[in-house]
Amino acid sequence: MSGTLQLFAKLLLNNQLLFACCIIYSISNIAIKENMSEFVTSFPLLDQASISIKEKGSFQTQIGAQELKNIMKGIVEGLLSGQDIVRVKDQQMNVSIQQKEGRVIGNVVIEKPIKATIEIDCTLSNDEENNKRIVLKNLEISQKAGMLARAALSAVNIEGKARQALNDPNQALLNALGEQLASKDIKTTNISLQFSDNLLNIDLTGSKN
Repeated sequence: MSGTLQLFAKLLLNNQLLFACCIIYSISNIAIKENMSEFVTSFPLLDQASISIKEKGSFQTQIGAQELKNIMKGIVEGLLSGQDIVRVKDQQMNVSIQQKEGRVIGNVVIEKPIKATIEIDCTLSNDEENNKRIVLKNLEISQKAGMLARAALSAVNIEGKARQALNDPNQALLNALGEQLASKDIKTTNISLQFSDNLLNIDLTGSKN
């Protein structure tokens, strides 16, 4: 190989490494706080919760699979977005609530700055030791991507971030709702979550600031 070709090869390799570093930096800058912001944006009855807590200090509701789907989409997008450089092209998700469990199966297609598909299988269930809590029962994440994209996704540790975000679903939702309801002059104090046969029961308490 001539000196010119060797130099070109080195430059090409360096550019690939630099590109990979940029990918890792851009995605890994996503914070759990941003994830929770997406989580709350999809919560269906925020205004009703604010009114109810102001009137009586609590809010109770039941949500079905569609509302849970909206919440889970927010969580997944929060793990991958947060900066303009990361673009989610498509997100397919099936959510069911059966036998007191919520299951989410789907995939997310990323088109920028890397091309990859992330497949997710997540199950939430009631806490057997506490009838006012839900827990993460199972989480499986697989990635379909080229070598460079796979290296970037592995370095970012998407599965680890997902587990961190969902490790305590009750506390995560309470903290996130607290941030959003604070703008409505509400302070949240506690939340109870429990699956019935095909619904998720929510009991949120708080007070007016």
